[in-house]
Order: sequence, then C-alpha cells, then structure tokens
Amino acid sequence: MTAKSQDIITRISLFSIPILWIISFYPLIKWIFNSYALHNNIFGIYAAILVISLLIFNYKKDKFKLEKVVDLSIKKLPLIITVVSILAYILSEYFIGIQILNSIFFGFGTFGIIGFFVNHNYWKKLFIPFILIIQTLPFGANLDTYIGFPLRVFTTNTVESILSVLDIENIRSQTIFVIENRAANIDISCSGMKGIWASTIFFLMIIYIENTKINYKTVISFVAMLTSLISFNILRVSLIIYTDTVLNLPKLAEIFHVPLGIIGFIISLAITWLLVKYYNDKNKNSKTGNTKSNSLHKKHSLIIASSLSFTLIILLFFNLDEKEIIIAQNNTKIKFETNIKLTETKISRNEKILMISGPNDMLQKYVFDTLNLQGSILISETTNWRGHHKPEICYTADGLEIENSKTISAENDFYIKEISFKNSNYKAFYWFQSKKNITDDYSTRVWSALSSNDKKWTMVSVIISNNSNIKLRNEFLIDIRNEVAKFSGKNT
Repeated sequence: MTAKSQDIITRISLFSIPILWIISFYPLIKWIFNSYALHNNIFGIYAAILVISLLIFNYKKDKFKLEKVVDLSIKKLPLIITVVSILAYILSEYFIGIQILNSIFFGFGTFGIIGFFVNHNYWKKLFIPFILIIQTLPFGANLDTYIGFPLRVFTTNTVESILSVLDIENIRSQTIFVIENRAANIDISCSGMKGIWASTIFFLMIIYIENTKINYKTVISFVAMLTSLISFNILRVSLIIYTDTVLNLPKLAEIFHVPLGIIGFIISLAITWLLVKYYNDKNKNSKTGNTKSNSLHKKHSLIIASSLSFTLIILLFFNLDEKEIIIAQNNTKIKFETNIKLTETKISRNEKILMISGPNDMLQKYVFDTLNLQGSILISETTNWRGHHKPEICYTADGLEIENSKTISAENDFYIKEISFKNSNYKAFYWFQSKKNITDDYSTRVWSALSSNDKKWTMVSVIISNNSNIKLRNEFLIDIRNEVAKFSGKNT
C-alpha cells in the first residue's frame, strides 16, 4: 500500500468516526434534546448559548486561522478520552442505566473525537467550554438523588451533632429532613447540590475568561469554594431547625430559608473569585514551554481509525434497539376497600415505558368522581430502583406547570409531597412506600433500595381537585396507604 492510498483510507476512516458517532448515539442525542424541553431548562439553553458565544469571541480575539486550527490526525490524549468514554458508556448503560450519566460520557467522547480534527493546543483550550456545555444538561433530579442525598445525610448528621453540643436534644436526622423539606420550595438556592452545580459553572467560566492555568492552585480554589458552600448550607439548615423547633417559629424559618441560601452562595463565589485572581497575579510572569507533537504515526493512525469506526458500527446495533414495553407484567392487583369508588382505567404507552422495568412490576391506574372528591390514582410497584422516578417529571410532561412543592402530614408520621400547579383546578400528592418505610423523598427511596434489603417499593401518585374537603382528602390518602401496606405484606 502506497503512502498516498494509506493517507486516503486514514482520512475516510477519520471522517466516518463522527458520522458513525452521531448515528450510534442518535437515541441518546434525541433524549438530550427532549430533556431540555421536558425540564423547561431555559437556564441551560441560555448558558449553552453563552458558552458558544465565548468560544467564538475567543476564536476571533486570538486571531486563529482556520488552516492552523484544522489538524486531521489521531492524537494520543483525544484517543484515550474517546476510548475511555465509550467503555464508560457501555458499563453505565448495562449496569446503571442512568441517562444523564450516559450523556456525560457521550459528551466527553464527543470532545475526544473533536481532538482528531483540530490542533492539539487549540483542542486543549476547548476543554473548559466543553465541560460548561455538559453542565448545562438538565441534571435536576439526578443531582439531588445520586449526589445530593448523601450530601443531605452528611448535612443533617452534622446539624444533629451541632444541636447536641448546644444541649438541644431529641432532634434526629429524620426530623431535620422533614423540617427542611417543609421550608424548601422549588428554587435553585434551596438545594445545596444545585448551589454546587451553579457555582461550578461560575468557577469554570472565571478560569476560562481569566485564562487561568489549571494546576494544584486551581484545585485549591475549587475545594475552598465547595467547603464554603457546604459550610453555609450546614449553617442555613441549623438556623432553620433552631427557629422551627426551639423558637417555634416555622413561618420565620420559611421566610429566611431562601435569603440565607443566596447569601452563602454569593459569599462563596466572592471567595473563589478572589482566590483565582490572587493566583493569577502570582503566575503572570510564568512561561509555558512548547508542547510536543501528540499525533500518532501514520501507520498506527490508520489501524486505530479503522478500529474505532468498526467499534462504533458494532455499538450502532446495540443503541438502535429501542427498549420494548414488557407486556408480561405482574397482573396481581390491589383490591381497594375504600369509601370512594375507584374505576380502573387504561394505562398509556408512555406510562408503561417509564414505569415497567421487569416482568414482576405492577402498574395500576384508577379514576374517581364523587360529590366531594374527583381525580385519579397511579400506583407502581417494582423491585428495581430504576423503575421509579420523581412524579414531577410526569406532571411536567403532561403540560402542568409546577407552582409549589411542599411536604405535608396526612396524619402523624405519614408525610407526603403536595404539588400545586399554575392555572389548574387540581393538586397532586405522592409518596413512596415499602414494607418497612414510607417517604415523600425520592432520594430516600433510591438509597434505601441500594443500601439495604428493602427492595420492593410502591409509588403512589394521586391527583385530586382543589375544591376537595381536606379532612376527607386526608382520610382517603390514609386509606390508600393502608391498602397498599396490606398488599405489600401479602406479596413480600
């Protein structure tokens, strides 16, 4: 094979990689775009536009010429990132199945592939903007569930210890969870995890705009920011619990819940910005050496480009197979003995796709219409923690705009989530229930299934008209809880 023909085949293989990449991951790309629309992620869309605008601005400011930016070759570091991303995606898809995690690996793989087509130095400058674009994905509930919950456990345990030191006893972690949930509304400043997510975007934008060299000092600045955010969050929760339980002023706790979060957020960002500026001023006179060539030998490039294309073709067959709806689901049904007559209704295809993850799963839907109560019930039982999700996702997908979310008590130790909607005559109530536990917190449900033998859980979502009598409504919800408990006991 002549050098010219070898070069042509290498180029064909190289250009086939991004095409096959897009085709192979088309279902995931479709999911990403649908998620932006589903979660009303206006902030994420604007952030992505801002990052792309910054890229264009820097491209013009640095006066890059196109012929200097383009460099068609297989380079070592982009290749490593691409291969690791593909392997991580495969492991995530078949063992974890969290789409937002798959999207992150897809994003890093895309970044690696871009490195095959652009100058290595310019490609490295794209790293922070690419991380910023990945961060605009609608993480939402996933952050709070998989990372935020352990952080909340740490916060509540710390608050419990602080209150104990101050001789304020008999306030346990579960009580702190309930009070914090009651005080919180749907707002980015209310969640410690979302605050970390937003501040990370701010941090990356600072080091990109300031052209900060990434080293151990950058890591120190980032760790300082996280420490400050977590410390302020612990202080915020401590003050909320003290005001609510010791001073017995729950309304006051609700009022300063948001301002405290915002103040801690602003102070943490100010500390971070000052640290970055301080380290930048010290490094102004430092010089960077010339970067050695990162490209592989032409012979190796041909083999690797061809192998990568072949791998993506194999991956294509796995990813284009849509998950089938499992028809052979569990036909065992809960027989409700309530004062309200329930009529079973048809379950939609989308509800089956979202809720049924195995042949032993049970899914039921009912409607009720009496003089005092009107609405519907959706009940999903599964032993697979991935078979459930936050009901807010379904409400939003049905076109309902969430106005408020809070934890209420239907009776002692029976806490449920109450969702109010804008311009709607209905409210939603939901909880998760197992043989041992009942919680309105999705994160608690997931981590309980992951960390213990409490595997079988039932999600109950009830939509009831606003004009319903509160006492009658709570009695109805308690009846449903009791019937689900009887059913779970028989089928454990």
